[in-house]
Parts: sequence; C-alpha cells; structure tokens
Amino acid sequence: MNVKKKSMAIAMILCLFFVFGTMALAAETSLTDVSGHWAEDFVVEWNQEGVVGGYPDGSFQPNREITRAEFITIINQALGCIATENFNFSDVQQGNWFYGEVAKAMKSGYMTGYPNGTFQPNSPISRQEAAIVFSRIMALENDEQGASDFTDVNKIPAWSKGLVGAVAEAGYMGGYPDGTFQPTKSITRAESVATLDRIIGEFYNEAGAYGSETASMTVEGNVTVTAADVTLENMVIKGNLYLAEGIGSGTVHLNNVTVEGDTIIRGGGKQSVIMYNFNGQTVIVDVPEGADVRILVQGTSTMTEVIMESDGILEEGDLTGSGFIDVIIPEDAEVVLIGTFNNVEITGPNVVLELEEGTIQRLTIQEDADDAQVVLGTGTSVTQLTVQAPATVTGEGSVGNARIESSNVTIEQAPTKVELADGVKNVNVDGKEIGDTEDTPGGNIGGGGGGGDGDSEPTISINEIKLQLKDQTGKVLAKEGTDSFEFSLAAEDDLTYFTGIEINGKYVNKGTLVMQEVEIDGVRMDSIPGFPGISLLSKNKATIDEQGYVSTNSIINEAIRILDPNGDGVSLKMLRTLGSEFVFKGYVERSGNSNSKAISVTLVI
Repeated sequence: MNVKKKSMAIAMILCLFFVFGTMALAAETSLTDVSGHWAEDFVVEWNQEGVVGGYPDGSFQPNREITRAEFITIINQALGCIATENFNFSDVQQGNWFYGEVAKAMKSGYMTGYPNGTFQPNSPISRQEAAIVFSRIMALENDEQGASDFTDVNKIPAWSKGLVGAVAEAGYMGGYPDGTFQPTKSITRAESVATLDRIIGEFYNEAGAYGSETASMTVEGNVTVTAADVTLENMVIKGNLYLAEGIGSGTVHLNNVTVEGDTIIRGGGKQSVIMYNFNGQTVIVDVPEGADVRILVQGTSTMTEVIMESDGILEEGDLTGSGFIDVIIPEDAEVVLIGTFNNVEITGPNVVLELEEGTIQRLTIQEDADDAQVVLGTGTSVTQLTVQAPATVTGEGSVGNARIESSNVTIEQAPTKVELADGVKNVNVDGKEIGDTEDTPGGNIGGGGGGGDGDSEPTISINEIKLQLKDQTGKVLAKEGTDSFEFSLAAEDDLTYFTGIEINGKYVNKGTLVMQEVEIDGVRMDSIPGFPGISLLSKNKATIDEQGYVSTNSIINEAIRILDPNGDGVSLKMLRTLGSEFVFKGYVERSGNSNSKAISVTLVI
C-alpha cells in the first residue's frame, strides 16, 4: 500500500507559511525557545520530521503573528484550492504576491473582506477571525454555548461568538491558561501549527490507495483528501472526512469506509465520489459554484442525512443498503436525484430539483422555499407531496397524495389525492384552477376542516387538545388548550413528565396524527440537538386511539430512546436542556376521508 504520511503535505504548507516571515529559515533543527510552551509537542514533532525549522539564532518564535495573506496561503495549500473568483478589494492589486491567493479564498468561500471594501492582507489575523475560517472549512454550526467556559466570554462579540464556540467545542482551538480565549489577539505560529494538525488529521494529497486491503484501519481524528484518483478502503474514521477542493473534477473512491463525524464534500465532478459499503451520518455537499459533483452510492451504503448546499447529483446504483435516507436542500441549488429516496426537504428559496429516475416517498417544500421548481422525469413518482410555499411541479412523473398549504402553486400532474389547507388561492392542478374556486378535479379535494365537496364525506375537525402530564406522584394533569393550542408549562416542576396528548373533535378517533415539523426556539429541527443521527421524524405517523389519545412514544418513536429512556414520558427537565419553546406541526387524517385537519401544538416550558 502506498500510504503517504501527512507530514509530506504539511512540509510543503508550512514551508510556504514560514517563507513569508521576515527572517529566513535556519538549516539546523535545534529549537531553543519551545521548551515548556503549550505547543511544544506539536512544534517538536514537525521539527523532527524536518517540516518546521527555526531562525538563525536557533529560535522558533512560536508566539509570532501571522498576516491574513499568509494565513490564506497555507489554507489554500492545505485544501489544494486552485479555482479563483473575481473580487474588488481596494487594497489588493494585481501584481501583489497574494493576489491569486485572495482569489482562491474568495472562490472557496471560507474568507471574506471587510464592509469598507478592503481585505487588509498585511494585517495580522485575529483568533476570532481564524476561528471563523476554521469553522467554515469544517462546516460547523453556531454554538454560543461552546464559548461559555471562557472567562472572557463577554468580550467575544456576537458576530463571532457562535463560531468561536463551535471550534472550541470541536477541539480545534482552545483557550489560555487563565481561561480566556482573547478573541482580538492575533493567532500565532504555534497556534497555527497546532490547529492545522487538528483540522487536517491524516492527509492524502497524491493519487493512490490508502488504508488496508483486509483488516479495518481506524483513524482517531479527521481525514483530508486533496487529490483526485484517491481510494480510501477499509477505514473507520472517528472524526470528519474532508474531500477538499484539490480533488477538482476528479474521482474519489470510498470502499468499506465508516465516518463517525461529518463527511464534507467540496471537490469532485460528474464522475467524482463513488461510495461502496459506505456508512456515514451527515454528508454536507458544498462545492464551489460551477462544479457539478456526482455522488454514487453502491452496496450497503447508508447516509442518515445529506445536505445539498450546492449543485450536485445524488445517485443510487447497485444498492442493498438504505442509501440516502434524508436529503435537505437549503437554497439556491440545482439537484438531480436518481434512485429511491425516503425523505426530501426543500427548506430555502430558488431550488431546482429534478427526479431523473426513481421515487421519492415524501417530498416537502417548506414555507421558506419560495419559487421551488420540481421536475419529475418519465416513470418517476412522488408518494406524498407537501407544498408550504409557492412552487411549480412539472414533468411526466406521477404524484400520489398532494397536500397544498400555500397559495400560488402549480402541479402539472393529476395527483391521486389532493388536500387543500384553508385559505389557499391561485392553485392549479392538472390544468384546473382550484382553491377559492368551484372548479375541482373530480371532488378529490379535501382539507382544513372546510374543504371538500361538502356532501360525500364527513369533515374532520378539532375543538380541544389536552396535554397529558404526570407529576412525581403519578397523578395525571390535564391542561386544556385554546384555539391556538399553546400550553405554558413554566410553573411545572422539572420532574413533571409529558406523556401524550388527547385530541377531541369530530372524526378524530381512530385516525392518524402525521407529524411534519418540529421547531425548538424558532428553529426547525430534524434531529435531537447533540444527537444528529437520531431523527425526530423517522416515524412520522402515530395512531389515535378510540379516546383520541396519542402517546409521546408513538409520536417520536426513534427519538424516544434518548428523550424517554424509561418509558415514563419525556421529563420537562430533559426538554429544558434543549430549549424553552417547542412547536409540533402536522395534521390529522382518517381512513375513508380525503380531507384532513392541520394541527399545531406549542409548549412553552
């Protein structure tokens, strides 16, 4: 096996890094000023490898500053960034040694300029600015709580606090012995070496096969690939897998690879990422604009969640695993799907989704996904379509059940069943205007408690919801809701348990509660915070018994193992660790009824 050490790549990166210093590198490797320094182990390791040298006086100067231009140069080298983007910074001119490096950083998207139109290439980069760059590279989300342990947390500004917390929580950057983070302090040579070591992990920057031909190889940290024609095989990666920009439009094979962290894809073309027996949690696709990455899964491959931050193709080949379980498309992306997809959600505006071959079991166009365009190829199908924003569905494929909760929706096809929420307007289905009109296709319209043809079937309605709580004595506490079904539980004890809800109304009993969305403190959540692999909506249908009761266990079946380990219900103490306001959205349906009734329950705890 041609297993290349990361030190060869780091050598090139850090040599370039130190070349931009004002002093030349010394030929000798003995360093006189790192003993006892917090980064001593990192510096000595790379010094012994012949990667990091000192100055003529034998010093390393670990606390020396690095400029923004120097910093992006080492990042570009580390990621293999080649593509460039035009920019217009008043202090960066053609002919400057860093002009091309700025263009690469802008294309990659990890670095930006200042509001006054400058880039400030020769200014030292602060620790908070470096934290933002590292968090963007590793696709980290804001985590203000992660910064709370720093004693100077109140000095970390709001614009950087969430990402400072994210890199701290991920273990990429830490604080000083006195407990401070010092956000405005310049990042040093030593800090740069140490952080790069943690971010890059095992580093593969040349074509070849890496891993093991037979037994599984475990990598404790991250793995970074920056070259095309790389094969990783028989690996368990405990950290993140980063397929970087240096792959270009080339190909990477992942054979029998398990990634316990995130898989971040920022490189590749139409023949790019081929996964055989791949097992991963969250896969984030965010290639530079203009690329058209293709991800092909085969064998037992399974990915819990794929987030398409950019254009791309998701294809299932000879597959025996679950493939792509949940696909999330945030905004401004053109995505092509080939295969059988369990759940696809369009969450932001200006998305074009093409189902070229196969089926989508559940496709949701969420309320912020304005102007979504869905194209269904010949022979394709969508079993359950929910439209909550203005959208267009075209093509030769078929639609099963379509629930329309927004005005300004066009569906070219004739769905098997159409449900309309109250008050929607300007809806065109199968060439006919429906909604606030008399023209409906075959009486197959229902919805909201007021829709339907009014004569052929009873209408589902809800007039009361009771929240079932159990205190420490086992007593059941019933709280009646209002029309908005909002419940204030702030006065309840931490050891009070939420065990279920009772829904009272007409034609509700023996129906089905379908959960579509969970919000925590105003943010839509697909999984439990801190448990990205545990879906809140993996089982989104719950049976309503003869008394109108639905237990928490049946509402969030998979997540209940975390939220309700003993089967007693979900404690308010547990919920309060996740947030202060919970909104559960869905609808009630019943066999034999084409109409349904929307439902929203809010818990303020």
